[in-house]
Amino acid sequence: MANYDFNDILSPYDFELLCRDLIQKHLGFYFESFSKGRDGGIDLRAFTEKEQNIIVQCKNYRNYDDLKHTLKYKELDKVKKIKPLRYILMTSIELNVAKKKEIKEIFNGFIKIESDIIGREDLNNLLRDNKDIETKHYKLWFSSTNILEHIINRDIDNMTQDELDEIKSKWKKWIIPNTFNKAISLLNNHNIVLISGKPGVGKTTLARILSVIMIEKGFTFYYCTSFEDINRIRDKNNKQIIYFDDFLGQNFLKNNIEEAEKRKLSKVLESISKEKNTRLILTTRELILNQAKIDFDVSTNNNLEINKFIFKVDDFSQFEKAKILYNHLYFSELVKEDKLIILKNKSYNKIINHRNYNPRIIENLVKLYYATECTENFFKFCIYSLDNPGQIWEGAFLNNIGILSRINLTILFTITIPIKCKDLRNMSKKYCDDNSIEFEDENFKNSLKELDDTFITLSNSNGEIFVKFANASIRDYLNYY
Repeated sequence: MANYDFNDILSPYDFELLCRDLIQKHLGFYFESFSKGRDGGIDLRAFTEKEQNIIVQCKNYRNYDDLKHTLKYKELDKVKKIKPLRYILMTSIELNVAKKKEIKEIFNGFIKIESDIIGREDLNNLLRDNKDIETKHYKLWFSSTNILEHIINRDIDNMTQDELDEIKSKWKKWIIPNTFNKAISLLNNHNIVLISGKPGVGKTTLARILSVIMIEKGFTFYYCTSFEDINRIRDKNNKQIIYFDDFLGQNFLKNNIEEAEKRKLSKVLESISKEKNTRLILTTRELILNQAKIDFDVSTNNNLEINKFIFKVDDFSQFEKAKILYNHLYFSELVKEDKLIILKNKSYNKIINHRNYNPRIIENLVKLYYATECTENFFKFCIYSLDNPGQIWEGAFLNNIGILSRINLTILFTITIPIKCKDLRNMSKKYCDDNSIEFEDENFKNSLKELDDTFITLSNSNGEIFVKFANASIRDYLNYY
């Protein structure tokens, strides 16, 4: 049986959408939902055939005392003004008989029966009987123990484990874009989808969402960085989902690609397109793909038309941009005041309508705000950074880290895959020795601490520490630098 702790995995908006789907199915009629803002005590509303005014309020809270205080001193006055004929409360809080009785007494005359107070246990019961709703709300089942164990117990290499760790750390901030159905259709119909688009627009996130969907369907996940890796792990007898990020190069298309490499690429794509159990997700930047079409005949075999696999990530709708911003703020470590400043006078519109807005920049801004010790409020920091995107990392790179950290980042830029910490240390020492720069192991360790979580991420696999960039936009900046 499902036993979700909704507060840990769903934002208030996601929780409201889940409640809407469950109450509609449970009661058998349509409920209106409204755009976000001051709700006046109404999250969901329905009018039955008898013209009854039914109001549903959804409360995604962590503890009962906070919920009780809000209901008694805020929501009750709103309900008295609305005067619904039926009032239903849905909450993520665990409720026993005594707590339901106490809530019913607060809303005396409006909540007529205790079964109209739906707590965490009731929501999980409804999900047990409505698997289609559970499947639709992917953040639920991806957080479930079964899915996580299914992922963790796989016999996978270091890079695949690192990628899965990335997925598990970021999935709560994802949204399912309107274009998702087209992408999954390409993957199901052709076994391959090639996701292209501009830097930071969401190619990697979409690829990860597709990967999670296939994992839920029983496919074993693999993350690869070469076509040799793909050929090495392929098993036609077992269901596999393979993700190859930036398959044409991270910063620029390699020159003078040999005919053998072209044939290898074409052979892999053609073979997988005909298989029953293998799915392949590729990502590349739009500019690099366009170069490839001109300079590099990907389709050396006339039977293979690579264009049929291509899915272009277009700009998000205004609503999707708003949801992305909302999720990043809600699940961030920003203090409440910094979050609320975005709501003041609908300031968020200036962010989501900015010409330089994209999901990657929003993710970086939340990280960098405290790292750069900015004296402006978060909204002003956002606007300044969007106006000057090249300076998002420049200020931190040139002013907030030491010379050894800059050396380590520059060395890391020359590496296309995660590097062992000891190898980065040896390369860093060699550079310092060659340029008469003092190097000590303690300083190297302090450099990693300085860079960790903002510029780099460290992971431990089989006793080895690996280092990689925390975000692809850091590589973008260093490429420019």
